[in-house]
Amino acid sequence: MRGVLDRAFQVGSGVIGFGRFNFRQCFKDIVTVVLAPFLAPDADDTAKGMTALSLLGSDISRSSLIKNYWQGERFMTYQNERDPSFSANCNVLTSLTYPVTNCGAYTTNIEKVTRFLCHAWLSKSDLTIDKWVRLNSIPLTFCF
Repeated sequence: MRGVLDRAFQVGSGVIGFGRFNFRQCFKDIVTVVLAPFLAPDADDTAKGMTALSLLGSDISRSSLIKNYWQGERFMTYQNERDPSFSANCNVLTSLTYPVTNCGAYTTNIEKVTRFLCHAWLSKSDLTIDKWVRLNSIPLTFCF
């Protein structure tokens, strides 16, 4: 699994996305599988992939995540996003804070995205009705 994710990040220049994952570039003997070719890499998949790699023992920089998706006070999920995603920002926050020994490099981003999430949560804004998480029976706290 670690090798697959490492290779996906190499192929994707530091970001990954479900729609553009090309198995042929990662494994020469496997047929290309493109389930949704119109979907670009995004912050959500990139953050989850980075967290997974960290859990598998890789020391992966979050700089490409910040470079591609940081918007000053929060992370955008994808380019030209109209409304911010609460769950994507939760996943990015998880990625920035794990492992704890590396989170000092991302203190400013962590602080600002935490403020964004807390403001959305405490103001009971529509942002907490996430565009990706649609099941009302699942408490939003599972995003944390």
